[in-house]
Amino acid sequence: MSKPSIASSDRNMATGAISDNGLKYYNIAEPPFKVAGLPFFYIDGVFRRLPANPVPAAPNEGVEHLSWHTAGAQLRFRSNSSRVTVKVESRFDELMDHMPQTGICGCDLYYALPGEPLRFWGVSRYGVGELKYETELFNCMNTAPVMREFVIHFPLYNGVKSFEVGLDENAEIEPPSAWSKTGAIIWYGTSIQQGGCANRPGMASTNILSRKLNMEIVNLGFSGSGKGEKEIAELMCQIPDPAMFILDYEANAMTLENLSATLPVLIDILREKYPDLPIVVISRIKFSHDQLADLEHDTSRNSRLGGAEIQRKEVERRRQNGDANIYFIDGGTLLGEDYEECTVDGIHPTDLGFYRIAENLEAPLKKILGL
Repeated sequence: MSKPSIASSDRNMATGAISDNGLKYYNIAEPPFKVAGLPFFYIDGVFRRLPANPVPAAPNEGVEHLSWHTAGAQLRFRSNSSRVTVKVESRFDELMDHMPQTGICGCDLYYALPGEPLRFWGVSRYGVGELKYETELFNCMNTAPVMREFVIHFPLYNGVKSFEVGLDENAEIEPPSAWSKTGAIIWYGTSIQQGGCANRPGMASTNILSRKLNMEIVNLGFSGSGKGEKEIAELMCQIPDPAMFILDYEANAMTLENLSATLPVLIDILREKYPDLPIVVISRIKFSHDQLADLEHDTSRNSRLGGAEIQRKEVERRRQNGDANIYFIDGGTLLGEDYEECTVDGIHPTDLGFYRIAENLEAPLKKILGL
């Protein structure tokens, strides 16, 4: 007897086929579409978070590879189309044992009616491990046409070679609505900032905050590779029109000595070019093993608190020396008292963890940005 499949018992678990009938596919590099979160896309023409040929070179092999991962990238536009589909060719065959395909290499879509906030609608559903896929993200064919805002989030832990969006053949298309504030938040960090291990791209903390703040965020989270080298600050200075820099790399700094040595250098490089722009330094979130902090033989809490103290003191020193636009946020507070419930593996947040991070950063970032 053949083994029954979940899809045979629950059709909502099945990967459905879509029809191209009545759809027209568009090149998203052309107006009125707008690609956000990839600051060099309209310069180099590739889906990459750093320049195609960076000078200086990427500071380590991890950053070079992960620059092709499209974490934080968004496609934004307005349309009265009743359907939205995408055709995607993935750059890599990245898969992990603790993060869903929908977050690693899928896309998800948010929409908004005029005057309303963005709301989630759909996510990529396709065969496991496929490098090319076509999937429907939005369908409201039974309602009257109305102009909607659309935001499609790109994969967090994979890159794309090509990306097309499909809309009704006769649909009207317009540029996206303006951001609340010009300029982008440039957020440097680790796998946590890149989005590991969100169930879908829209639940990474940078994408949640982009919706909450209505601002562009350039996600420079590099999984395991955000080590604080000076070259990354030099590359950050090449990103056009920054509104704020966030340094959130403690979890990859390797040692407290390295954190203490690299943080002042990064800030000095940013300050040389942008003397007055806000800089926010965030210490790492709590990991589940921090529960053992009170045991005498365990040093994890001392390490976390030591890292937070290094960063706090550096910010306080600079403020005392006249830099009024640099700030410290204790990342140990961001997940709440039940922080151990907020990760998939003790380190990387679930969607709950990412939402907590964004929720607790929203107010201080709005205050600093004057939103």
